[in-house]
Amino acid sequence: MSYQLSPWIHSVKDNVIRQVNSSVIGNVVTAQVGPCSSGDFGTYTCTASKEMKGHVTEIKKSILLIRGKPVCTNSFVNVKNGSAEVTVQLHSFPFISTIKWYKSTEQIRSDPNKYQTTNMSYVTMTISYGVQVQMEGYTLQLIISGIGRDD
Repeated sequence: MSYQLSPWIHSVKDNVIRQVNSSVIGNVVTAQVGPCSSGDFGTYTCTASKEMKGHVTEIKKSILLIRGKPVCTNSFVNVKNGSAEVTVQLHSFPFISTIKWYKSTEQIRSDPNKYQTTNMSYVTMTISYGVQVQMEGYTLQLIISGIGRDD
């Protein structure tokens, strides 16, 4: 019977991105990632298995999730008829659960007569270490009605 420790595998949504530089000391496999960049988001998996009489059995799997900051891919402002539409497109791993809008450093207060927001998701593609990866993309929009000098 022999034990095997696999190197760490970096993947995003079951797409293998790369095998991560790893070192094995005794029964510990250490992944060497860094300095981290936006391409390092995803799932890192290391598997320990044993082989007995020609059969390989997985005995332990370690999983590490690296979250990435949202990456803005496009933004624009459209002003017409006394209103402004601020649109931001971005992708993120994992899903964004909370969205807050700010004017300078102050969070915009909730006022449905002045501000309306919409958030739409879509599928986009990004490249991580030369591998094309399907991601959740988001179009966030803030509509400011009756804009004035203070807006």
